[in-house]
Amino acid sequence: MPIDRAPAGGDTYPLPVLDAYPVKPARPAVRIGATIVSHSVVDFFSFVPIALMPLLTSRLDLSIKQEAQLIGIGAICSGAVQPVVAWASDRFDTRLFGSAGLALAAICVGLFGWVDHFWQLAVLMATGTMGIGAFHPPSAAAAGHLGGTKRSFVVAAFFLAGMLGGMAGNVFSPVYVEAAARIAGGSETPDYGAGLRALAWLVIPAVLVALVLMRAIRSVGHRHHDAHEKHATLPPRERSARWAATGLLYIGNIVRFTADLSLAFLLIQWSKMVTQDTASLEVLTQQAGAEASTLNGLLQAFKQLGMGVVGLLAGTFLPMRLAKPALVLAPWFGAIAAVSLPYAAHAAPGAERWVGLALAMCAGVGIGSMVPVTIALAQRLLPHRTSLASGMMMGGAWVFAPVGPWIMEVLIAREGVGLDGAFLGLGCILVFAGLLGLLLPGKLIRELPSD
Repeated sequence: MPIDRAPAGGDTYPLPVLDAYPVKPARPAVRIGATIVSHSVVDFFSFVPIALMPLLTSRLDLSIKQEAQLIGIGAICSGAVQPVVAWASDRFDTRLFGSAGLALAAICVGLFGWVDHFWQLAVLMATGTMGIGAFHPPSAAAAGHLGGTKRSFVVAAFFLAGMLGGMAGNVFSPVYVEAAARIAGGSETPDYGAGLRALAWLVIPAVLVALVLMRAIRSVGHRHHDAHEKHATLPPRERSARWAATGLLYIGNIVRFTADLSLAFLLIQWSKMVTQDTASLEVLTQQAGAEASTLNGLLQAFKQLGMGVVGLLAGTFLPMRLAKPALVLAPWFGAIAAVSLPYAAHAAPGAERWVGLALAMCAGVGIGSMVPVTIALAQRLLPHRTSLASGMMMGGAWVFAPVGPWIMEVLIAREGVGLDGAFLGLGCILVFAGLLGLLLPGKLIRELPSD
């Protein structure tokens, strides 16, 4: 059993290892690869509900308020479970939560085809997103630990894999459901219930990936063996400064994730609006809902593309001396794109989809490209609590994100504001995120060790 530091005094005590038994560990590169691939799989399933929301809306006759509630339920459950899992992962030095969460998420999404009303969908969203949340802290901590001196690059690659998986979920799931619906009901009368039930077949490969992940990271620690001792030797002022900086990064990610979920919600509404306007429809039919889901999936995917690609570049090449300026300027760039996006439908008739995709990608850069930088920074600031640091930067911040869609829904419903005004509100959120970056202690960040 490993020995960990007691919370008070100089004594030590043994901590049980929940998943410890003799196993020959794979090479670090193999374990890193398995962790990265599993992130793409779990985020594939995390974005399927977002992509299919227009179809689910038309099929279950959901209101815009219920859409916002579903997105909020997912974010709350995913975020709330992460600090708990992070604490338990550090406390018991286990990685089992990661693989179990992946399997649970896939199973819940696979059951979407049997949903008949809002509350059934809400239960599946809540349970599935808890699994998604449980995956992230132990897996991100394992990736960072395996990265060593290349921690920023490996964490960024882990982040990019999630973005690519999310893109695949956004783009592939509507096409997959549409194809399955046409196979079941024919080209003229697609059976969208059967199309949604076909999601269950995706559970099988997901569970296999979960088993591979369990084998790959069970022998990976969440901290260096002397991390507690090294942290204890730091001057009290520096320890306090490290926790304060982590707190600022945490608040900044709360704002970023609030903006992220706001944009996801607004893109759903934008895609429905464009589809209805193009077809001159007053009510969104199931066929139009499927078409809107395809457009929405592409918009969400381009948002993810901007986050992931620039996030990988930032994790690979961004020097510590530029981390603070980047955390300030990136969200301001995203604010410009977000405020411009609703006008694509008016300023570029016939090409509004292409302009919308480009602006969604730019907004994604501003919202999410700095997230892997914040994760790597937090892990370096708190090397003795890497799962906790990862959980704070991801789920601990994500739990507040539902505020975004709820605010956007109120703005859209408000007379004189509407969808255009809601995008302007999103821009203001991103401007605030950049202002928070100005408060970070630049000297401390520049002097952090490479590992």
